[in-house]
Amino acid sequence: CLERVMKKLIVLNLFGLAVVIGLAILLFNNASSSLGTLDSLQKVVAAQNDAAEIRADMIAMSDAMRGYLLDPSRQDEFDKKKAADAALVKAVEHLSASSTIPDYVAKVTRIGDLDEQQLDPIEDRVLELAPHDKAAATRVYFTDYLPVRVQQMALVDELRTQTAQDFTRQIAETTARMEFAMS
Repeated sequence: CLERVMKKLIVLNLFGLAVVIGLAILLFNNASSSLGTLDSLQKVVAAQNDAAEIRADMIAMSDAMRGYLLDPSRQDEFDKKKAADAALVKAVEHLSASSTIPDYVAKVTRIGDLDEQQLDPIEDRVLELAPHDKAAATRVYFTDYLPVRVQQMALVDELRTQTAQDFTRQIAETTARMEFAMS
């Protein structure tokens, strides 16, 4: 009889050990999943911040361009435009280098390409014309510069919308996993 009791105790201890190991594995998987989710969310939030910085730099650049166009003697507006342009390039490069999300990289590459290939030459032309021919500079600003800037801003807004949707989706997925784990 003592032998049977000992066998039952051994079986119960082995079962208890299996349950503890199973729970430890479940906890480890949940912790790993949580770390992965945090990493993903950090990447999305970083992209959101970079997209907001790009947008702010674009607005600052356009404002400074208008200020210089209105009064070409305002060197401070010219300097603000150059500083905003440099900040935009830096923000685009940062997002491009730091993101591993292909859609983000594709959009930010297109934003940078529009700035470098189309907007920079137009901006240079406006800045060159403004001191000597304000009417021509204004015409170039409104007919050439603004449509490309609007196109670029639309890409930035698409990127911002996508990052917001990705953030919301990841939070919902994480919440669903947590609710499943608790049930």
